[in-house]
Amino acid sequence: ALHHTAEEKAAKALREKELELEAKFARTIELEKMVDDYKAEAEWLRGEVDYLERTKKTLRDMNKARRYADYAAGVEDDAESSYVDSGRAEPVRLACKVCDRRLATVLVWPCRHACVCTGCDAAVRVCPICGARKTWSIELKF
Repeated sequence: ALHHTAEEKAAKALREKELELEAKFARTIELEKMVDDYKAEAEWLRGEVDYLERTKKTLRDMNKARRYADYAAGVEDDAESSYVDSGRAEPVRLACKVCDRRLATVLVWPCRHACVCTGCDAAVRVCPICGARKTWSIELKF
């Protein structure tokens, strides 16, 4: 009987340890899933940060190109630009590098040269200035 009671206690202790082990195993699986979810979220956030950084750079480049085009078109930001001096030189107007007739108002990507007009943009496959393959372009509005 004493041997039987010891066996029952050992079996009960073994069952308790098995249940405890199962609970810890289930918790481990739950925690591993949480880790995977956090890794996926971190990867998504890295992608979002990269996208926002590229967008910020593109917007800065577009703003710079707009200012460059404004300057080329004779638009200036300072108060002195309203003063008309007959001896003053006119600002350079950037002609299209393809037709040489219209103002270059299209920014070629990825090199970011503002070198073609809207009329020539569709026909251009490479940048007329540097020869880089054009992936897309954007018209500068002013």
